[in-house]
Amino acid sequence: MSNNTIKISGSVLSANFLHLATDIGRMEAAGVDSWHLDVMDNHMAPCISFGPPVIAAIADVAQVPLDAHLMMDAPWLFFDQYIQAGVTDLCIHAEAYGYESVAHDQITRASRRVAHMDADRFRDHSRQLRDQAIGVGITINPDTPVSAIVPVLDAVDSVLVMSVHPGFSGQPFIPQTLPKIRELRRYYDGPIKVDGGVTATNAKALIDAGATVLISASYLFKSTDYAAAIQRLRFPIK
Repeated sequence: MSNNTIKISGSVLSANFLHLATDIGRMEAAGVDSWHLDVMDNHMAPCISFGPPVIAAIADVAQVPLDAHLMMDAPWLFFDQYIQAGVTDLCIHAEAYGYESVAHDQITRASRRVAHMDADRFRDHSRQLRDQAIGVGITINPDTPVSAIVPVLDAVDSVLVMSVHPGFSGQPFIPQTLPKIRELRRYYDGPIKVDGGVTATNAKALIDAGATVLISASYLFKSTDYAAAIQRLRFPIK
């Protein structure tokens, strides 16, 4: 795979929210390809982040696509709000379409998983979003197997593989993500995004496994040279 096809997405979760417009402008000037917007509702993930008002403000200044990662229960209730806020893509958790009921207090101990999802409902929602020219991604947590999403891979524009348990920036990368991406690549030839603990140290392994979009939060924003950090992800040293 040519590294010219590798995209770098900046997660605003690690940006300085008091100077968000400045950080966005600097990172875009450095060459970031898109913005990853982590929306958490304190049910799917043990944290609350931000929602449509903040995303609308980002949309006013951003010059690259906005990919909203909806870490939330019943995300379909809020699709219209995020579309109106200006997102170009929505990544929806497979775990939100599970048949099993989940006790919310479990998210403080382990991220949610699903073995079988309501594929018909997901397909219906995907069709509604695509009819509005919104890119549809499906997200899987670390403990959710690839087999859970195989039935809907023909209804998505991308797959987002979580390489940490969702909730907080700065977590260490989960090594088992690599074989998971390789397994997914056997079933799916579209964009594979990876979110969590992505750095120049594991970028080459992720790309070799089949990832095409590397999402980074703290690695990018803690760098003193945004352009160099982006290049180290896009063209990692062998």
